[in-house]
Amino acid sequence: MSSSRGGCHDRRRLALSLIAIISNASYTTIAPILPLEIDKHNIPEQWVSLIFLAFSIGSSISPPLVARHFETIGTVNVMSYSMIGMSITFWFIGHVFETAELISSNNTADHHMLIVGMLTCLQFFLGAFFSIVTTGYYSLATLIFTERECIMSYDEASVGIGHRVMIVPYEWI
Repeated sequence: MSSSRGGCHDRRRLALSLIAIISNASYTTIAPILPLEIDKHNIPEQWVSLIFLAFSIGSSISPPLVARHFETIGTVNVMSYSMIGMSITFWFIGHVFETAELISSNNTADHHMLIVGMLTCLQFFLGAFFSIVTTGYYSLATLIFTERECIMSYDEASVGIGHRVMIVPYEWI
């Protein structure tokens, strides 16, 4: 009986680790590429800070607002919805520049502000979804496992792996 319980714990540990790796790897692909794309479209560099600041604001605001839903609809459900939200947000970020071309007039300033506005909003939501997923896997780790130091070490190692997995030269993409 104890071996099946250990196997369940191993699967849970693996699942939390994979969630941490994938969510962190997904975000780290944006950080080196987005500023290059912004520069390629001749948008003034001062807007990059605002765009990335929106991620931090979204990630600071959302956990307190969503934490109560961990108990009402379940942590796994909230994390699942947030991972879907992250995926959709990534898709939109990938299409910002084409969308701005379709929407904006020939006025370069309007075009730049449209891109900055869309990226700022998307980064805000990406930060919100990302922090909800992060809060969820840390919450689950402390609720499911009695050996909290061990599982937190796995989570932190997985976060580090996620940060390193997707860092590739821009030319490869």
